[in-house]
Amino acid sequence: MTNKLTYNKFADIFKDFRNLFVSFDLDKNHTYYNTSLSMLDNKMNEYVNYINFKEIHNVLKDEKNLKVVDIGCGIGDKAYVLKRLFPSFDMSGFETVNYDDPHHQATNPHVFFSKVYSELDKTSS
Repeated sequence: MTNKLTYNKFADIFKDFRNLFVSFDLDKNHTYYNTSLSMLDNKMNEYVNYINFKEIHNVLKDEKNLKVVDIGCGIGDKAYVLKRLFPSFDMSGFETVNYDDPHHQATNPHVFFSKVYSELDKTSS
């Protein structure tokens, strides 16, 4: 692992997540899908995330095998980036919005991110 997280490396990881996200069999007309996609395509959002992850990377760069839980993880992009930066981390993400169900109920807890994490397990093996 490098000692420094560059913007280009971060942008590549962020782009990989975007491509993974659009590859899932989701309702492309769903409000949450479109909102999430617009955030992934927003360069300002990407840059702000980079600044945050640069600090996280500086703090955690020497850590190994941490268990990380992202509560309220949205579409899982932050957990995805963290797992790519730290492959030894055991990541879990939980969200109360069901992104798979166009008629989601906020009262129905749902773990959408088993899709994201199964893809990450393939790449980190």
